Amino acid sequence: MKKLWIMLLLAATGTTMAYAQTEQGNMVISGSIGGSFSSNKIEDIDFPGGFTSKSTGIRIRPSFGYFIQEGLEVGLSTLIYFSKSNDMNGGAEHVYHNRSFGFAPYVRKYFVLSDKLMAHGTGSISADFNSNWVERPSDKNLEKNKSTSLGVFLYPGITYFVTEKLGITATLGQLGYKRDIPKKGEGRVVNQNIIADVSLNSLTLGINYFITR
Repeated sequence: MKKLWIMLLLAATGTTMAYAQTEQGNMVISGSIGGSFSSNKIEDIDFPGGFTSKSTGIRIRPSFGYFIQEGLEVGLSTLIYFSKSNDMNGGAEHVYHNRSFGFAPYVRKYFVLSDKLMAHGTGSISADFNSNWVERPSDKNLEKNKSTSLGVFLYPGITYFVTEKLGITATLGQLGYKRDIPKKGEGRVVNQNIIADVSLNSLTLGINYFITR
């Protein structure tokens, strides 16, 4: 009987520790980073050198959150994203650049799994401002295309608490809707996409610092 009481006390203490970081009135400063890389080569009899392409992308997302009630966080995150891809076709190289800056208010709900591990679901509304251009051997005049992207997203994640104030977060997968609106001009086309991504390209890793009362 004594052992049972000890086990119950430890379980209760663990749950209290898990909830301590996400109590009402606490704050959290976060930073996450994600990236993607791809490379492929296609043999083409029309071009002796074949066709090769490489792509690299990095996104950085700092954020600040406030717990309006136990286990429920609201906050604002910013996005910094840049990518570069190049392809070589028959000896001619094209380089594609993309830069984005944006912000996204979000709501995150936490669920206790153990004294140091929490699962969470996040919903966000985003607005990104994009700029992209292409470098071509035959064209030295670079013309930037600008657009605005609006989106609504849901994505799952987990946070592991290394200490009472420091957590490591991982998210993988996302479901959402995105609308790309080019800057006004000729050939203006608005693109709309439903996004369901569970690939490694959607993986992000971050560090959270919890400021308790």
